[in-house]
Amino acid sequence: MKKITGVIRKSKLVKKELSDLGINFFFNSDLNCDCNIPESYTLKGMLFPTLEHVRCSFYVVVPDTLEYQTIQTILQTCYTKDFGDGMIFVSDINESYRIDDQQLGEQALDFNTI
Repeated sequence: MKKITGVIRKSKLVKKELSDLGINFFFNSDLNCDCNIPESYTLKGMLFPTLEHVRCSFYVVVPDTLEYQTIQTILQTCYTKDFGDGMIFVSDINESYRIDDQQLGEQALDFNTI
């Protein structure tokens, strides 16, 4: 199993696209804050509107068979040809357990049986 973590533009959240792959359970959170965010900022001499760069993070655990499809879906959905589209991180998951019905391994990822 693989844990796929992404930091992407909030406007490009891939919930529907992952659902189309059969991945119906994932976690996401906003990475912005309510502090004094300017309307724009300059990075490497280029002016960027802040609202276009509000980020969210998400992670999903998928079977090894869905790893490539999941990554390609995220890459295609989040690509905008602009600087700062985001990052994807992949790590191995050795074991998983679902507490409520004691499912183990990849069976614990099947939330359609609840």
